[in-house]
Amino acid sequence: MQRTILTLLAATAAAHAQDFVFPLGFGSASGPPANSYPVARARDQNGDGVISQNEIYAFATTLPTTASSGISFMTDGRVVVEDGEPAFYFTDSEDGQVLRCVDRDHDGVIDPNEAAVFFRFGLSSSGGALFAPDTLGVHRDPATNQTRVYVALDNGTPSGLGFTKGIHRLVDNNGDGDAMDPGEQSLFVSGTMGLTVQGLTGPVTITRDFWRMVRVLPGGKVIAFAQGASVNGTLIPNSNPPAYTYTYQPEMNCWYGFTDNNGTAVPEVWFNASILNNLPVHPSFDDPRGPTTSLFPNWDIQSVATPGRRNNYARFCDVVPGGGPNGEPVYYLASSYRTVSEGDVNLNGQQISGLVYRVVDQNLNQVIDPGEINLYCNVSSNTYAGVPPISFPNHNQTLLTSFNGFTYGFTTSADGGVHILWDNGGPNKGVVTLVDQNRNGVIDQGEAYTSYATPSPYLPPFSQTNGPYLDDFAAIGRNLLPGPFGAGITPIGDGCRSTTVGTVPVMDVWNGIPQVGNLALEIGAIRALPLLPAFVLGDFWLAPTPVNLSVYGMGPACLSYLATPTTIGFVLADQHGVLRQPVGIPANPGFLGVPLAFQFVLFEPAAPTPLPYIVSNALHLVVQP
Repeated sequence: MQRTILTLLAATAAAHAQDFVFPLGFGSASGPPANSYPVARARDQNGDGVISQNEIYAFATTLPTTASSGISFMTDGRVVVEDGEPAFYFTDSEDGQVLRCVDRDHDGVIDPNEAAVFFRFGLSSSGGALFAPDTLGVHRDPATNQTRVYVALDNGTPSGLGFTKGIHRLVDNNGDGDAMDPGEQSLFVSGTMGLTVQGLTGPVTITRDFWRMVRVLPGGKVIAFAQGASVNGTLIPNSNPPAYTYTYQPEMNCWYGFTDNNGTAVPEVWFNASILNNLPVHPSFDDPRGPTTSLFPNWDIQSVATPGRRNNYARFCDVVPGGGPNGEPVYYLASSYRTVSEGDVNLNGQQISGLVYRVVDQNLNQVIDPGEINLYCNVSSNTYAGVPPISFPNHNQTLLTSFNGFTYGFTTSADGGVHILWDNGGPNKGVVTLVDQNRNGVIDQGEAYTSYATPSPYLPPFSQTNGPYLDDFAAIGRNLLPGPFGAGITPIGDGCRSTTVGTVPVMDVWNGIPQVGNLALEIGAIRALPLLPAFVLGDFWLAPTPVNLSVYGMGPACLSYLATPTTIGFVLADQHGVLRQPVGIPANPGFLGVPLAFQFVLFEPAAPTPLPYIVSNALHLVVQP
């Protein structure tokens, strides 16, 4: 990738290092050159805002599967913090299952023993791939300290294990790491339940189960997009120009909200910008049946490829808890139109791909009230609601004014980034990153750029013949997961959890490996308390047995891993909770093979112990040539 793109966006890039997880289709443990690995990780290790090829890793190489093909077809992934550690949940539609992955050894990758089946729906009744589930939403309930997973099936017939289509609710009640025990799985939403919402002319019953995306709001409300089938009009005889009559699907092409009352779903229309149903359109969006003069264009399109066909692909949504200017939840909405296939021109002749909307839930009611939504990003070549269109540079630095291919995935990161995965020409699928650098609530010119593009020719961890098969993906935040680590770097043990932020601080490394002559090397800790201090401890040797620091007034989970720890530094965390300490290696061959060990002691003002400190895990380095 050409690096001069940074001259256009130096400030934005420097402020937002990226870290993505890509679930991949046609993945297997054999990996390249013939296959992709099941899950890839793209981490901007040097913090320049752009992900280079040497910053792409295999995040998961071997995942449990019973599929006869041996293939993992990963389609969606979410991450939540459980007991201080990030837990990843992935859908594998080849094997009809949900996987749970936790990086217990803190090396930034999922080892085979760190991945387990959270729930298995089974293969199809004929024994082949189920091709479901495709999407899931995950919520960590602070009241019960349990994770609830909502996963959608759209299989036409029951699976070989008897599971039918709909949204299933999975809860690990006994804490054994899965939801496969009696009473831990239930059907939460189904077209057989007779669930109704208020429509334009009376109650509308949810009868179909094609749930294209499922997410969960911070308050626990489940939101799901009901994808409608193509609406094919019937040609009116002798009409000139050709005109059509349409029979719509009353409840489809809409985002629903489901309040979870102890496993019982209470439905509502959460967001609707379509008239291909019998539901009220959100008042901020145009209703061509009126027509109205609302601010934002309707999301239904007239297909350019098939006369008389109408579609709605409004399936993109992601949620940022505490992402608002005053800590409110923020929801981002966008469409997934494939401009090279059906087009992206709506029923009023307006181009609508490339529009991203932002909702700041000011009253915390988990509803999109009037006045809470604005057009956040406009890459459509047209001005809407007073927001002018912008362009962005792709991987070749060509300024693009629209998304002229397929859009695959949509995700957000806690540091304010919004990311769109798209097909930006030829083999170079890429991620467009939007960062509201001046915090004015709109993406202005210069605040959108291509943070990642797949290389051509393809390189590992992707199939070197076919490249990655991409769908939804997840931004995990630059201060959540350490590593992956190169030669001479080994994480040791565990830290103890912060009472304030709820995470366990772990060691990390920046700017390469411990190598003779690497003066830029830094070690540090992530998941710390923002803007608070820590002591850096160093040693040449690890302790033969960790020392429990509870005897010194810390918590019982706090251990010292260094043989004779010595304070070598005192640092402050940045606003993202990242601590960094320079440990450059001189260009002297005498340092080759020297062992080094580090650990952080962090100030924790809310610690319920006599000594208000916690510790990270440790990091063992061996200087390389």
